[in-house]
Amino acid sequence: MKSSEPKKRSENTQLSDIRQLFDLFERSANIILRGFIDSFSLGKLADVLVNSPPTRDLAFKCLLANGFLLVGSILIFEKGVLPAVALFGEKVLDGKEQLKNNSTFTNHIIYSFYHGLWVIPIWVICYLSSSVWYQQIANEIYKFKSRTGKTPDITKAVANATYALLVWLFAFIEIQLFTNILPLLFNQLNSLVSSYYTNFHHFSIVFRIFLMIIQNISHLFSAFGFVLLCIVYGWYGFDYHWISDGTEPDKRFKIVEDHWLYFFGFGLPYGIIVKITSFFVGYGLYLGLFPFCIILGCLNDYQYTDETDKKVIPSLPLFFYPKKLTIFSIKLIENLTINKNKFK
Repeated sequence: MKSSEPKKRSENTQLSDIRQLFDLFERSANIILRGFIDSFSLGKLADVLVNSPPTRDLAFKCLLANGFLLVGSILIFEKGVLPAVALFGEKVLDGKEQLKNNSTFTNHIIYSFYHGLWVIPIWVICYLSSSVWYQQIANEIYKFKSRTGKTPDITKAVANATYALLVWLFAFIEIQLFTNILPLLFNQLNSLVSSYYTNFHHFSIVFRIFLMIIQNISHLFSAFGFVLLCIVYGWYGFDYHWISDGTEPDKRFKIVEDHWLYFFGFGLPYGIIVKITSFFVGYGLYLGLFPFCIILGCLNDYQYTDETDKKVIPSLPLFFYPKKLTIFSIKLIENLTINKNKFK
């Protein structure tokens, strides 16, 4: 009887751990789902667009510039111009293989000139103009909600913006590391091991296990990078409103780290759009829809609806290293400036 009691306690502990794990999974899924649903809050969106004409005008400017001018021109070229050139090659150059090959080369030339002389300049113009409109949209919604506007301290605002920009830059590099660089390195390692494996069949089991591990690690890095990307897209929608509200950068970063599941759900639709489309089309659509993301970010509540969620869901230190690197960079620049002034 005595020997069975420790066994029962061990089983009860295991069952308790499993229940806690399922509870954590359920809570996490509910928060992600709430963020995802909030990104489609059409009722809240319609209320602002109807009752705030300045916000509506700015939002449709962004949609027109990015959605129609940029994405529309790309789709016309890819679905209209290139097929027409290909059809011309088939009809006029029928049976002449060398000329057909030249026609394919011509397609590449047209494609390169089109992107260099039209798509990239238009994308830069749309991006820069949209960046200005985005903050204006957030300011207008802040006025719409509070019926007043804040007069910011210019010096403090510039300092905060510089610090936040540097943290964002290092966070962007961090995300690129997980999204592109590490998966690419592991894919290269996978190719190297595969070529080595073909020459040494007697190590087949060891190499197969090693290959499987490498492939899984690469997929894990890609998946984690996509999660970080969605969190950042969700954060972008709220950040403009926090800037209008005068929230300090470190507090904004802490909010994202503490409520990362919600921001992942909120940014998931935009992450999917960018993931399944080409670079310019994806980001053109994202920039066009982003004003609506900002509006919803100003109106939705990212806070936990259950206090228990706050206790059991861990924070994600997304900005830990970016903040450390930013502070290091600022101190380094200050020291270099001081030493330069000494030698004058």
